[in-house]
Amino acid sequence: MKQKIMEVILSANNSLTQEEVSWAIRNIPNQENSDTTDRTSSRTFDHDADDVFSACGFTKGYETTLNNELKLINDQTPSSTKSTFIENILNNASADLRDYLIVRGLIEICVTQDPLDKLRDILKKL
Repeated sequence: MKQKIMEVILSANNSLTQEEVSWAIRNIPNQENSDTTDRTSSRTFDHDADDVFSACGFTKGYETTLNNELKLINDQTPSSTKSTFIENILNNASADLRDYLIVRGLIEICVTQDPLDKLRDILKKL
C-alpha cells in the first residue's frame, strides 16, 4: 500500500512541498502489519557457513528482493542528495534491508584499510 501512496505523492501532479513529502515518507507505514510480515525474525544465522551473508541468514533469494526494495526507495527519493536517500533508507527500508546494509558496511570497514595506514605503508616503503 505504501508503494501506491508514494507513487501518487511523488508524481508530478501533486502540490506537496518537499517538507510534506518527507513527512509522508517518514510516517506512512511500510507494511500493513509489520509484526507479522517482518522476515527478520525468521532469518537464521549459520555461523559455520563459508560466506558471511549466508552466515547472517541472507540466502540467495534475499538478494533480488533487497535489490528491488533498494531500487524502489531510490526511485522514490524526492531529492538527489545522498543524505535524503539515506534518510529514506533509515525511515522506510525493511528491517531486512537495513540489516543487509549494516552487514555490508561492517564488512567494508573490516576489510578496508584506513587511508592513514595506507599512507604510512607507502612512506615506510620509501
